[in-house]
Amino acid sequence: MWLSGLTAIILGVKLTQTNYSEEPCQEVERMEEIYDAQSVIGNVSVFCRFIQGYKDGWTTIHQRFDGTVNFTRSWDDYREGFGDLQGEYWLGLDNVHHITRSGPFELMVIMKDYNDERMWATYDKFAVLSEKEQYRLDLGQFSEGNVEDSLTLHNGMKFSTADRDNDLWSGNCAELYESGWWFKDCHAVNLNGVYQNETEYDKMMWGKKCLKEAQMLIRITKSSE
Repeated sequence: MWLSGLTAIILGVKLTQTNYSEEPCQEVERMEEIYDAQSVIGNVSVFCRFIQGYKDGWTTIHQRFDGTVNFTRSWDDYREGFGDLQGEYWLGLDNVHHITRSGPFELMVIMKDYNDERMWATYDKFAVLSEKEQYRLDLGQFSEGNVEDSLTLHNGMKFSTADRDNDLWSGNCAELYESGWWFKDCHAVNLNGVYQNETEYDKMMWGKKCLKEAQMLIRITKSSE
């Protein structure tokens, strides 16, 4: 499906007494509020994004657009989440694990580079495994988009931070690139790289594209729209 101009209508809903086994952002009333999901381990709020051409909402698990939030963080920070749902944020590996284990979920990544070119990529499966498994990335097939498939390189990788090195390199990718990510040896994609107002190839990247905006969105897999 081609996203018409990548038009994203950003809306949300407020819902109480729900849990991770339910489907965030699905078949919800479109209200300008944050969606509150009640989990078995506590409360987690998620931001729902409605995109032209798709019936249901997408849960935004990652958002960056101006560099106001520092993504050079510890393992604990990436596990718990940080930032502001109405600004830049990372929802938290533990939250994403609990949401996606009720799956199957699909992933959409929406990006913009420093030439203001809008890009997107979708994958037919997305899950984050448990902390016991070091939040390993379980990624399906690249399904559509207007960029090359760069994320598949990271499939099966454990999450790494500077204080928890799980990559395949003899050094420490997370320390070198000052961010947490599913590094291999090291990366083809790093949406958590240091935010810079310039095109540096070791910062926030998708393939060879230097990014100034990026969002990761998930939803329950739909057989058809």
